[in-house]
Amino acid sequence: MLQVVSAAAALAAGCTTDLDCSLNGVCADNACVCDKGWTAEDCGAFDLGKTVKENGFFATNESSWGGTMLRSMIQPDGQSTMLASHMTEHCGLGAWNTNSEIGIMTAPSPLGPYTQAGTAVPRFAHNPFIMPGPKGGPKYILYHIGCGANANGTFPVKTDCSGGTSSKPFPKPGGPKCNGPHYTRALTSDSIDGPWEDHGEVTLNTTRSVTYTTNPSMWWLPDGSAITIYRQAAAGSERLGFGWTGKPCPVPGVKGCEWQGGDFIFDFAIEDQYLWADQRGNLHVITHKKGPGGLPGDAGHFYSADMGKTWTMGYRPPYTDEIAIDDGSVQVCGKRARPMLVLSEDGAPEYLLTGCSVPDMGDGRVRTTVQPINGVAKETL
Repeated sequence: MLQVVSAAAALAAGCTTDLDCSLNGVCADNACVCDKGWTAEDCGAFDLGKTVKENGFFATNESSWGGTMLRSMIQPDGQSTMLASHMTEHCGLGAWNTNSEIGIMTAPSPLGPYTQAGTAVPRFAHNPFIMPGPKGGPKYILYHIGCGANANGTFPVKTDCSGGTSSKPFPKPGGPKCNGPHYTRALTSDSIDGPWEDHGEVTLNTTRSVTYTTNPSMWWLPDGSAITIYRQAAAGSERLGFGWTGKPCPVPGVKGCEWQGGDFIFDFAIEDQYLWADQRGNLHVITHKKGPGGLPGDAGHFYSADMGKTWTMGYRPPYTDEIAIDDGSVQVCGKRARPMLVLSEDGAPEYLLTGCSVPDMGDGRVRTTVQPINGVAKETL
């Protein structure tokens, strides 16, 4: 069930419940008191700070499209490691479904600049999402689409690229079923540098589909079970659904612990989901694209106070296509997607990671950005 918040009603009448505060604060005397890291009358927007000009990964002659990082991947001295979708052969985003690999990026600070230190999963591999492993289990669980079957270029790969850009035609993926965007797998490791153990395909055990569950974002529950927001195709577009394991699992979503799910929770095109639970136990999802209505913008925020039974759609985009830089300039993304968060040690959003298309730099030129969240991030400018 989806509820839609009315902007006019919320602003004109003031809050009456914490739902009017986007579950990012509490309602007191008809006004929202926002949690740290959130701002606006409805606590619906990240309180984003300025970042460095060379933030994230933006190497010369290279393109990347979003990253994933845990707080434990930031060392006390600031040294940081991120996994990011990197287009090989100096290609742009248009060649993603043959050329993408998951690169290991390192930087002297969480903001960047990041450089590529290695490869976690060779092409084809895209849209990484990392989570801590369960207690007593592997340190990391990595979900991604693809299976790294084309590391040596045996199957089609685009090679006529330069400057992190690429133009048509784009080859179609070849080789085994797993070497494409409709296969999601799970890996585990005790080190970001690997080796990574392959646990196979992530599946959804419903009558709707048993395989197509791309771009999963998952969250551990206190009892050792897990929940997920997954993406599937519907009516020629994408939809999001909610799933659960219903039992403790060392690696949620794989054989023996498939996701259980139901109907789509949002009946409109939406993707690039990131799921987390706040300190009060409320669920939140940020997305690329949003539902109908609300203020202009391409980012969405949905939240639930009853563990996913009912979802409310915020009317305010949690972030915009503009990124404030510490020199006073503004970095404008032609498209800003693949939102991921680094959560602080107490579970508050600390850094926002996104993919950002770079206008006027050629076809498919994209970068991965990192922006601090005020009041939470230890490094603010």
